[in-house]
Amino acid sequence: MILITTVHDPYMKLINDIRRYTPLLNEIFDEIYICISDETNARVTDIYTNNYSNVKVIRKKGAADARRNVLKFMF
Repeated sequence: MILITTVHDPYMKLINDIRRYTPLLNEIFDEIYICISDETNARVTDIYTNNYSNVKVIRKKGAADARRNVLKFMF
């Protein structure tokens, strides 16, 4: 199973959830593709890049653009 998602977290609101659920997500999904906005806090971005192999930082240009980017990244 594949997880495809986008992240925009400039204020580190997701940091505790990321740490808590990363092991579970890696266990459930065979592949994980994540596009992170360039405005996301560097600590959050580092956690993602250190725990997932398919991570790409993209320019923040809206949710629809981010969704298109993650789909392009996957293929």
